[in-house]
Amino acid sequence: MKKLFIYISFISLFVVRAMACVELEGVSLFAEDTEDYTSVQTLKSKLYEQEFYATPALAKNLDYEDCKDTKFTFEVITATKTGKTYVLLYSSEDSCDGGNPYGGIFNENMDVLGDIEDAYIYCYEK
Repeated sequence: MKKLFIYISFISLFVVRAMACVELEGVSLFAEDTEDYTSVQTLKSKLYEQEFYATPALAKNLDYEDCKDTKFTFEVITATKTGKTYVLLYSSEDSCDGGNPYGGIFNENMDVLGDIEDAYIYCYEK
C-alpha cells in the first residue's frame, strides 16, 4: 500500500495542471487576424468602483481614480478550438491604462477565469 501511495504521488508531479481557459492562454487582444477566437459582440461602459475592484488585474495594476470616467470594453467571444463562450472585460483608454489594456476573462456566469495584463490573456489554474 505504501508503494502505491509513493507511485501515485510521483506520477502526480508530472500531471499538467488544468487551466480554466487553456485555449486562450497567452493570446493577445491585438493579434492581427487571430484564429483563436471570434468576437460575437462588443460594447463599452463605465464601471462602478465595486466592479472595478472585483476584477483582480484592474485592482492590482490600475488606479480607480484614473479610470472612473473610462469606458471599459466588454467583448463576448467564442473560442475557435472549443466553441466555448467567454466575456472579456478590459481597459481601452490610454488615460486609464497608459496604452496597455488590463482586465479579466470570465465565463458566461461572470466568474473570473483569468487576467488580461498588457493585452495578453493569462488563465487561472482550476
